[in-house]
Amino acid sequence: MSSPRKKLVLHIGTHKTATTHLQGTLARNAQLLGERGLLYPKAGQIHNAHFKLTQALRDRARADIGLEELSPWPELMEEVQAAPQPLAVVSSEEFSLATDPARLAPLREKFDVRVVVYLRSPDQFVQSFYNQFVKDEVPAETRTP
Repeated sequence: MSSPRKKLVLHIGTHKTATTHLQGTLARNAQLLGERGLLYPKAGQIHNAHFKLTQALRDRARADIGLEELSPWPELMEEVQAAPQPLAVVSSEEFSLATDPARLAPLREKFDVRVVVYLRSPDQFVQSFYNQFVKDEVPAETRTP
């Protein structure tokens, strides 16, 4: 009898939906979560998010490379397969930026893939986005909305 396929959750936290906070929480608690069956993979991480994975997908120079050869995706798949946890979560805001979902199809051959997307209402998004610009060290925008 074969073991059930592992679940792989792709967290597509669009910008300004507390994704950075969630990623930090997952990274800081990776050991505790791992003991409870959830893997937050190290492969492809930059600053607690899986930006290297999405950067590889968006790199036009590598658009013809299959996912199983597109570094760091093979490393991620290997890490998830080798881990004892039945569930892995991958998180990046950049998944929401013009990534062709068809490129991710090979993941379905290996894992039970789930996608979680967080959205904000347009008015809340604009307010949060504006507030971010204002509080940056060198404000890009100082006018009122």
